[in-house]
Amino acid sequence: MTLPTVPDSFYWTPSACGPVLKCRPLEGVAAHLFTTRDLQLSTAGDWRRAGDLLGVAEVVSSNQIHGREVIVSRRGPRRGSQPAARRDGDVLISDDPDEAIAVRAADCVPLLLADSRTGVVAAVHAGWRGTAAGAAAAAVEALV
Repeated sequence: MTLPTVPDSFYWTPSACGPVLKCRPLEGVAAHLFTTRDLQLSTAGDWRRAGDLLGVAEVVSSNQIHGREVIVSRRGPRRGSQPAARRDGDVLISDDPDEAIAVRAADCVPLLLADSRTGVVAAVHAGWRGTAAGAAAAAVEALV
């Protein structure tokens, strides 16, 4: 597979699950990555491997609905071996460094936001419907 050329603020790096894309400015704030379709995320085991790649205990994702619904995941006791039930929403916010938040995108745009002072992060699934509904603005408002 030929990987697309990216601006200097991003770089491709190999991983146990195939090539992943990282953002240099985000590295000091939050563990993150963008994957290719080579990383299958179909089973709980796949998501655990993705969490291992990021060095976190859990990966939180949602049922994306192409809107601006915000899901907040707060620091607290681990939920055990069973991941939390997936909720409907396109904006995920977390203050927990032991978990990662994830959105999936095909022809939509994944946005990653982080507050370097507090360590709170947001992942936004922003297609045209979510963009028109103000998903990015909802994420910024929730971060504030």
